[in-house]
This record gives sequence, C-alpha cells and structure tokens, in this order.
Amino acid sequence: MIFRVEITRDETRDSGPATAAITAYIERDPEHMDAGHETLQRAWTGVWNSRLLISGDFAELADALTAIEAAFPEIERIQCYEWASDYDYPIEAPPLLRRDGKWAPG
Repeated sequence: MIFRVEITRDETRDSGPATAAITAYIERDPEHMDAGHETLQRAWTGVWNSRLLISGDFAELADALTAIEAAFPEIERIQCYEWASDYDYPIEAPPLLRRDGKWAPG
C-alpha cells in the first residue's frame, strides 16, 4: 500500500489555508510517480495541475501525517480516499480531523 499525500491551495482566493488529501493506493501504483519518496517535495511546474504545491508517497500512514504536520502545522482536516486495484476511481473515505494534537476519523 502506498499513501500519496497531495497538498493544494485554492487559486480562486488571494489567500487561504492549504488543503491536504491522502489517497491509499491498495495493490496498485499511483499513475504519476513524480512525488517524493518518504518525504514531501515541491511539485514541479506543470505537474498534474498548478494548484498542487507539495506531494509525497509514504509506506506508513503515521509517517505521512508527521510530514503533513511538519510542513503545514495549521492543517486540521485531511481528505481521505482509497484506490484499490479493482476500482476505476478513488473512493472517498471519512476525513481525518486533528483534535487535541491527534488525528482521528471525522
């Protein structure tokens, strides 16, 4: 399983918080392998779309959450998806919400 982290910013606003999403790729690889391995890295201009700021692939969910908190400590909600080998599209899962410094399903 690969946990792909993608952090984006809404371009329709002058300012605003970044948003984070984690997609669990189950028995499949992400379509684009331009993300950092076990680290978050800046997206190259023209990669996916220009809203994508940072991405990374992680083997463990805990490592992905630690990286998100370090890069964007203000994020309180993470959208979650699963994308298994027998799915055509990712399936939305309950978001993770940070309460009292800990992440839990929302």
